[in-house]
Amino acid sequence: MMALAAGWGMDLQTGPTGDIAVLTGRTEIQYRMIRRLLTNPGDYIWHAEYGAGLGGYVGRPFSSQLIESTILYHIQHETLIASAPPPKITTDNGLDASFSTASVTIQYHTRDMPDGNAAVIGFNI
Repeated sequence: MMALAAGWGMDLQTGPTGDIAVLTGRTEIQYRMIRRLLTNPGDYIWHAEYGAGLGGYVGRPFSSQLIESTILYHIQHETLIASAPPPKITTDNGLDASFSTASVTIQYHTRDMPDGNAAVIGFNI
């Protein structure tokens, strides 16, 4: 499966021959996970249940259990993520300057390499 290369909030990117760039492999999986986790539920009109809405946790009391279970539920719907071994999700509540932040780290395996090295993606919300 291929995905068009367009970063969050950016235009489509061009490929080396001037056509539309596509993503494959782990880069595609990371784009798909971030897009699903940051999209608000209901914002994707063709799939009303798509999106974890992690941005909605900003300003709410930190709950690692709630954030981790939300992430796990939504990434299990990504067809390229292996269900066994299950993804490992860790969250941490920290300070960035004078603001409280929640950092997320996800270790996961892909369906094409379930026994290979785990890939890792991290971001802040």
